[in-house]
Amino acid sequence: ELGKKIMTQKHTMYILASSYPVRAKKIIQDELSLLFGNFEIIDIEPFDNKTSAALIKNRLKNKHIPADIANFLINFTGGHPFYLDKITQHIYQNTVLLESDTVTPFIFIYSLEDILFNTWGLLHLRFQHYLDILISRQKNDILAILLLIAQGKNRIKDLSGALHKTYRDVNQKLSRLIETNIICRCGSFYNIGDRVFNFWLNFVYLEKINNVSQNYEDQIISFRRKIEQSLLDFIEISKQDLSQRLHDLFILFSNDSVQLERNKMMLSKCKEIRTIRFEGNHIQNGFFCICDDSFWLIGLKNGDITEECVSEFINKSKEFQKKDTVLKRLIVGLEKTEINARLLAKEAKILTWDKNSLNFILDLYGKPRI
Repeated sequence: ELGKKIMTQKHTMYILASSYPVRAKKIIQDELSLLFGNFEIIDIEPFDNKTSAALIKNRLKNKHIPADIANFLINFTGGHPFYLDKITQHIYQNTVLLESDTVTPFIFIYSLEDILFNTWGLLHLRFQHYLDILISRQKNDILAILLLIAQGKNRIKDLSGALHKTYRDVNQKLSRLIETNIICRCGSFYNIGDRVFNFWLNFVYLEKINNVSQNYEDQIISFRRKIEQSLLDFIEISKQDLSQRLHDLFILFSNDSVQLERNKMMLSKCKEIRTIRFEGNHIQNGFFCICDDSFWLIGLKNGDITEECVSEFINKSKEFQKKDTVLKRLIVGLEKTEINARLLAKEAKILTWDKNSLNFILDLYGKPRI
């Protein structure tokens, strides 16, 4: 229908919005490619940390929320504005009900219980209805795969082993889930795009079907304990410096492939990780990783990655280059990467990760975001 309109109204600009990006892109690429030669595809991403924090503050009005709880909520929702809005509304209502000026851990946990765990909770109803539709249309294997991915078994080798099925059988079912926009693929990994739905499957749905006693009170107590432990773990990890968090991430690499934007790369398994210090003005800390087929030199930058940073890193990396060895180079920065720096790094075959890229990798391995 859209194609017909474009053919007859060539001087009109059309904007097509879709909540099913996989199907929408397939239609555009397969059926409307000639008509959409000048069509730009824009992915609407969740809010960043700063915008998410502003939304939380706005919704809580005059109520104080500790930074640790606010950061956990942002990580929990992935910055999705709908979830941030609904959860903070519940938190605000409970602070008013309990006559509290501060969002305490009790109020926060109780609010998540109210909206996610309780049978008539808004998000519980939403996810249960969504799951009922999925189960009615698909076979049980699809649900089993979805639950395994929610628990962190998100590589095809993990899924194949857990289900005792061939890679081919598992891959066919994964393709169906990708088409329905429930999961997305990134190299070796398959992730549930909706972080809150992923949490609900793992901490609510599985809790209710696996609880031996089937006692509702026992299930609630278990849910509260898991939320509390998740919050404590998040706070503890957040206190670690960037070097420690990256070290803990790199040791999880197992020759997995990932795709960051248009770049496909292999996360080689590290046999040894050495912390190093650069004698430079822009990049002082980093790692030297020894892998089976290559070496990785990684520089850490707390601020922006500038052209000067990249130039300095290029010079310093010459000290680590040896004959007949492959040296892969990466700069990790917590802020933005300047355009000239990106171009210089690309020319020198140096990878650059900003905070978004790093958080994407942390998501794949089930680690809290920065």
